[in-house]
Amino acid sequence: MEGDGVSHLKVAENLVKSGDIRLRSSQFKDAMQSYNRALEIRLEQLGDKHPDTAESYKAVGKVFYKEDNFEMKTEMYRKALEIDLEAQPDNHLVLSERYRDMMTVLMAQSKFDEAVKMSKQSLARKLHFYGGEDHLDIACEYIAIGLLLMEHNRLDDGLQMFDKVIEMCNRLGPGGEIVNRKLLALALGKQAVIRDEQGDLEAATELFEKSIAIQVEAFGEMHPETAKDYQNIAVMYGKQDRLDDAIHFSYKALQIRMIELGRDHSYTAECFKLFVQLKRAKAVAINEKGLALSNAGGDYTHAVKLFREALEIYMEMDCGVDPDAASVYENMAAAYISADKPEDAVAASSDALKIYRRKLGDDHDVTKRRMGKHRFLLKRLLENQS
Repeated sequence: MEGDGVSHLKVAENLVKSGDIRLRSSQFKDAMQSYNRALEIRLEQLGDKHPDTAESYKAVGKVFYKEDNFEMKTEMYRKALEIDLEAQPDNHLVLSERYRDMMTVLMAQSKFDEAVKMSKQSLARKLHFYGGEDHLDIACEYIAIGLLLMEHNRLDDGLQMFDKVIEMCNRLGPGGEIVNRKLLALALGKQAVIRDEQGDLEAATELFEKSIAIQVEAFGEMHPETAKDYQNIAVMYGKQDRLDDAIHFSYKALQIRMIELGRDHSYTAECFKLFVQLKRAKAVAINEKGLALSNAGGDYTHAVKLFREALEIYMEMDCGVDPDAASVYENMAAAYISADKPEDAVAASSDALKIYRRKLGDDHDVTKRRMGKHRFLLKRLLENQS
């Protein structure tokens, strides 16, 4: 093509670049104008079967995606795919890209079955291009299909996809490049999530532990991906009532988030929330253990020791005035009564009452109930002293 045609195509190329800049700046209307004008030029100069025209359809589709117009985006991406299916050889990687684009937009519309089909077409093109499975790009495709299957609750099929990734990464060996280790850790982590959803906590925990070991080896202790796995395994340990392990890993995740993202980031807040939940769960478990011991008429001294341990946890979390802490004081007061230590019982009851009055007010039923018990203890103490 000579003369004006070449000049027009150069204008189209510049319009696409301008559209990209405006799209990144969220100037959607201006970006659409640039992309549409480029598409008009390419249709006029190159026709509707040229790969560059396909790229212009995709560019227009990107703006529709940003505007949540999935119907039009699907149409644009479909046109781009149809053009390249005719214009490109079967093993060209651009076809894989086109199918992946279609997968993305279909997923956004919750059309999972169609999205899985497109993802498998993308995989087929890459298998053809690379001549087999042993390539990290293929592993990425298996990961994508596995995630899709998980979204569609096809968990066993998802496990098979991640198994393929693990097999491929293991063939490369433990000394493989960093991307290989990352994909291996990701696949193991996703398998852990599936096993968790299937109720196999033991298998899920083992998979998370393997994933963490690879993450630490590949990225170090303080990497965001390591923090994510620490958080996941903390949840897993929590479900198994392995609270000390759960707290340990949730704290490690929190430390990483604080250093990497700062206090105000949502991920940091999420980690802190988990850490507090686990600490509270431990306090509750210790309190219940002490209560069971006290109610069974056992070693009241040991029961009180457990209550104090639970209270220390609440104090560490600055939850010393929490109603849950007040219930521990109540249990402690009851244990002291059983141990015939009325002075200590009154002191513990007084601490519980202070919390209820501060947090619930004097008119709350719980506060009134505690007031009644406290008066009874005071009366008993006075009788003992007289």
